[in-house]
Amino acid sequence: MTLQVNVETIVTLPHVLADMNYLVPMAERPRNYTFEPPAGVPRYNSEHEAHRVAIHDARPIADKVSLDANGFALVQHGSAVRDFFDEEEVRRVYYPEVERILKEATGAYRVHIFDHTTRRRVPGAEDRSGGPRQPVQRVHIDHTAKSGPQRVRDLLPDEAEELLKGRVQVINVWRPIRGPLLDSPLAVCDATSVGFDQLVPSDLVYPHRVGETYSVTYDPAHRWYYVPRMRTDEALLLKCSDTSTAVPARFTPHSAFIDPTTPADAPPRESIEVRTLVFHRFTRRSSGRQFVSPADVTDDLAQMRFGLEEGSSINDEPFHQGAVALQQLVGEFHHSRVGPGMLAQVEDPEECRLLLSRRMLRHQDRRRRR
Repeated sequence: MTLQVNVETIVTLPHVLADMNYLVPMAERPRNYTFEPPAGVPRYNSEHEAHRVAIHDARPIADKVSLDANGFALVQHGSAVRDFFDEEEVRRVYYPEVERILKEATGAYRVHIFDHTTRRRVPGAEDRSGGPRQPVQRVHIDHTAKSGPQRVRDLLPDEAEELLKGRVQVINVWRPIRGPLLDSPLAVCDATSVGFDQLVPSDLVYPHRVGETYSVTYDPAHRWYYVPRMRTDEALLLKCSDTSTAVPARFTPHSAFIDPTTPADAPPRESIEVRTLVFHRFTRRSSGRQFVSPADVTDDLAQMRFGLEEGSSINDEPFHQGAVALQQLVGEFHHSRVGPGMLAQVEDPEECRLLLSRRMLRHQDRRRRR
């Protein structure tokens, strides 16, 4: 979301009030088995508690949110798949479509699809109980700072060392199979509203390996969104993890929820999510590129510094005036990034703006915590 979209804009969005199930803080490491565990071992050792939250309509700001700024994005895409419950057709037709969607959305040079899940809600059924997979009504993130890169090592062992030199993202592509979707919609949380200390590494135990996900603890500052009446020609891109530390949004919580406005006769949700590894090339500084000069950055940050004084807020008007100045500056440099203590090459000015804004937000957060 651009810096001009402030909290005042967000609170004016249409919203519903619904329960989100968050992890109850615990001393043990959370663990969940995907299969029937050994005798005497519980299926899971964690507890979750419901918190009533406002879940905002993302449609009015769909052109302002992005994967790197917020952790999610809505795209228009009509699929040629006729039966999403046909595994062979999904792999043959939909996988190439997903690859094209993500390359276009992220600029990545390679996309590796490693699995997909179809879900059909059955009232009263439990997930992973032998029937259709069910919507997950628990706030979580599918991968972590550790397990994202580990999937590269697991799935592409011969190439992993080279691939991990560049930026690697785990991105899910989620869409309804039947629409408009009225039942059990998917909610996503703006990744920049979530503190890293609220992400709890958790074991997801499979028969032959142990994966790692994030459970999430509650904070009233979390900003939740959903896409009402989502259509079958729409897809939600959801970033689960990102090895880049130069963007604000790296880990995006999400959960299905019970929409209080759902009609009683609404058809049960049917959906598909495709999980992918998204690869970006490692880039080095080149004399043939343009760069933001240190002097320009210093002058621009000086313009914005008064928006970071004690007691100020990133939603204050002075901050946004500085943000406008920053965007004007970055717009003059089409291949620039300013990294901590160095200059590095990137492909577009928006990424440079996001990096600068992230550094300023970190600065403000440090001052607030003193």
